[in-house]
Amino acid sequence: SGAVLKPAAMVANTTSLTTGNALATIIVVDGVKGVTIEGLTIDGADNGISSCPGPAQVPVPDLFGIFYRNASGTVRDSAIRNMRLGPGLAACRGGTGILVQSGGGGRSDVAIEDNSIHAFQRNGITANEAATTAHTRRNVVTGLGPTTGAVQNGIQFAFGATGVVEDNVVTQMISAACIKPSWRSGSAASASRITAPKKRMPAGSASRNMSA
Repeated sequence: SGAVLKPAAMVANTTSLTTGNALATIIVVDGVKGVTIEGLTIDGADNGISSCPGPAQVPVPDLFGIFYRNASGTVRDSAIRNMRLGPGLAACRGGTGILVQSGGGGRSDVAIEDNSIHAFQRNGITANEAATTAHTRRNVVTGLGPTTGAVQNGIQFAFGATGVVEDNVVTQMISAACIKPSWRSGSAASASRITAPKKRMPAGSASRNMSA
């Protein structure tokens, strides 16, 4: 078993390449190539963030486990867990396991393989921006189950990012907010147990509702 990284009272140590918003990240790989993160447990349980992140709350940072920022490499055989904000903040759109992002003329190319990503608040894996490529294979991404908090995404490719999604298992992405009027009270839409045997992701679009 590898080392456990569980920092306390996290503070901003980097910024988003697109919004400039503050981010508190356990591991930042910034502007370098060929960096491998392997066999670690990355735990955000003691992050200490006590307000919703975002421009209106600057300098409150958003929470991330791993951030490849105009960088390349591999995340392999690791557990990324507990990327959740403090008590009473379940509705905040923050708390992501892995972020891969490009900007300012830089590029990111990251392989994300054989990891467990769970107990996050917003996204499991996020790949954003046009110069970003992510190869996500054989990961297990587990959401919080039925929740009235922030709507969760297991694996997100957005704003022009490309890559491969192959043999991942994504479960427990269930939002009580996604309810048809015709459904009985208490029913919820479930995107649980989505598997992608092999899919090359094209450039896509999405609303920018995350601080990154």
